[in-house]
Amino acid sequence: MEGIQWTLLSIFVGVLIIWKRWFTKTMELPPGPRKLPVIGNLHQLNKGGELVHVTLAKMAQEHGKIMTVWFGGKQPSIVVSHHEAAWEVLVTKASDFSSRTLPYMSKFSSADWHTLATCNLGPFWQNLRKCLQTTTLNPHTFSAQVHLQEKDISNLILTFKEEASLNGGMVPLQRTTIQLIGRFCFGVEFEDKDGFVENIDAVMEETIRLSGHARLVDVFEFTRYIPGFRLLFKEAYELKHKIEETIRPYIRRYKSSTNCFLQFLLSQEDYSEEVVIFNLFEQFLLSTDSTSNATSWALAYLIHDEKIQQKVYAEVQELTGNGHSREEMITVEEVSKL
Repeated sequence: MEGIQWTLLSIFVGVLIIWKRWFTKTMELPPGPRKLPVIGNLHQLNKGGELVHVTLAKMAQEHGKIMTVWFGGKQPSIVVSHHEAAWEVLVTKASDFSSRTLPYMSKFSSADWHTLATCNLGPFWQNLRKCLQTTTLNPHTFSAQVHLQEKDISNLILTFKEEASLNGGMVPLQRTTIQLIGRFCFGVEFEDKDGFVENIDAVMEETIRLSGHARLVDVFEFTRYIPGFRLLFKEAYELKHKIEETIRPYIRRYKSSTNCFLQFLLSQEDYSEEVVIFNLFEQFLLSTDSTSNATSWALAYLIHDEKIQQKVYAEVQELTGNGHSREEMITVEEVSKL
């Protein structure tokens, strides 16, 4: 009986190897560095302690502007490192390359991949994109919220001062931008109540942390069956409920708001509550992170370049009347004068 089991196992492994070799050949992949079993090219990506994008650039010099790199042994990744080829992939033939494989664990924080950043190109994605263009990103929406944005920026500056004095000069930029994003998601009436900013920041940090583990599990699929890694799926499921508990009360509170992302999502009869919740969460996750990073880099460059710092200071002083004849902050309309 034991001999039959080993025979069947050997046949299964042999068929699997043959299938993988045939599948790889039929895909006609671009050239790339030689890979190792299981780990693919991972051992080459951290060679010499260089940053990954530097290593990939050097690989491209040897293997071409379009090359195949294996992050593990499961699936190949096509790396494009030339601006003309990138334009063709991202613009000219965007519809052909718009779909992608996502980590399995990411389904817990995206309503089974039913958000703008996770769903494949199709009617659902096009509808969400149209929604953002006509509501959240509409110029009229921006104009209607100018006075609120100026108030938020004023509060933002005060928060910077308070946080810096309490944390030795450190300011959590991510939290301070959540209020700005909240108005576009929930409407002009949005206010931070019941610790929303703190709670949404906590679940965003947890999502980012788990996304790193999700990539690891996706690259080495066998880790899904290791007890320690299986706990990650339990954490992801618990995080899903935390996100729902954080956002659901605000959907009920602002369900009558107009000219916001929530209004559009609720107007779609075929969108479940889960789809509504995680599309709202995605806006906070992506917009807040990018806004805080852009602000951090802008401030870093400003501190690094003394000439630009002095120029900005002089322009601000000129607009504010050197701080004597005018005490209010610069308005949105005046930003273009800087």
